[in-house]
Formats: sequence, structure tokens, C-alpha cells
Amino acid sequence: MKRFSNRLWLALCLLALLLVFAVFYYLKNDGFNSTNQLAQQSLENKIDTTSIVHKEGLVLSDADYVIQQTEKPDLLLVGKSYKTKYTSLSTLVAGTSRPVLEFINANQLILKGSIMSVYNEIPNEQNEMEIFVGIPVNKKVNTPEFEYRTLKGGKFHKATINAEMGKAAKIWQVVADQLVKNGQQITYPIFEYPSDSRNSEMTTVITQSNLLLPVK
Repeated sequence: MKRFSNRLWLALCLLALLLVFAVFYYLKNDGFNSTNQLAQQSLENKIDTTSIVHKEGLVLSDADYVIQQTEKPDLLLVGKSYKTKYTSLSTLVAGTSRPVLEFINANQLILKGSIMSVYNEIPNEQNEMEIFVGIPVNKKVNTPEFEYRTLKGGKFHKATINAEMGKAAKIWQVVADQLVKNGQQITYPIFEYPSDSRNSEMTTVITQSNLLLPVK
């Protein structure tokens, strides 16, 4: 009788051990499958996001800029050309905007945008470059004082930065390098225009600039 009880006890122990192994095996495989499902779902989400970005155009961001794709119509600018350093841009804008606005008002032209500067090279802080500063208008009027510049419309990479016009040379280069790194070509002309925004308290004005490079 004692020997039978010992065998029964041993059988029960073996049965319990088998049940433990069975539960452990089930949980392990179920967890593995769940992990695989999550990984697959994450991969699918990643693929979906990539295709969305591809559809909507290149979108990049950094501490100094946010790049998004935008479209612009053909623009006719009236203004002046200068041969000077990029760091003088704020002075050029201040000196050009008033007489050009007076000319626009005197000839009853229609404004088509804010004042902007146009370049045929990436701005830098050392060398002189050709800078055209002008304001978009609806049509040409003969003038000996100013000149016109036409900007072809289309799709552009628009980099919004927290810097004033004339103080973004380093960011210009970083943005251009980042676009090239992502398979884009830098073509000219490129241009820049200001945009101001306020903080949540609507007190401090944060001066920003928009850098535009054609999409190729």
C-alpha cells in the first residue's frame, strides 16, 4: 500500500511538471508570435509613412529649420540689383523697400507678395555676390530707376528658419547640403523672404525667414 502511494505521488508530480512545461511552451510561443505581429505592424506603418512622405514631397526638420514642399506661381519683381556681401542684406532691404513701395503706389500697381532677395549662388559670409532685392507686382511699368526680375513658378523646397534675412548664410549651406544628401539637385535662382510670428502671449515678435530652392 505504501509503495502504491509513492508511485501515485510520483505520477502526480510528473503530471504537474508536464503541465508546467506545456503552459510555459504555450506562453513562450504566443509571446513570440505577438512580438512578430507587432514588429510586422511597425514595419508596415514605416512603409506607409515613407510612401506618404514620397507623395507629399520631401519633409525634413532640424533644430535650425523645417523643410516642406510648397508651390509658387510665376512672380514679377520690381527692385534693384547689388554687388555686395550677403551680410549687408538687411541694409539693402531697408534701403530698397521704401522707394519701391512709393513707385508701386504712384503707378497703382498691385502687390503680389512681400519683399524678397534673389541669388544665383548659395549665400556665404565672406564673398561678395549678386543680390536682387525686389517686391512682386502684377505688371511692368517703364522706369529708369528700377529693374524687373521674373521668377519662374513651380514646386519649391521651403525652409522656414529662426533667423533674419542676411543672417542665414550657415543655414543656407546646411539646407543645401541636406537636400543634396537626400538626392535633390540645387538649381538657381533661389530666394529668401521674411515672415514674422508671435509667441503664445502675443508679445515678443520672432523674426523668421523662408528660404526657397526649386524642386528638381
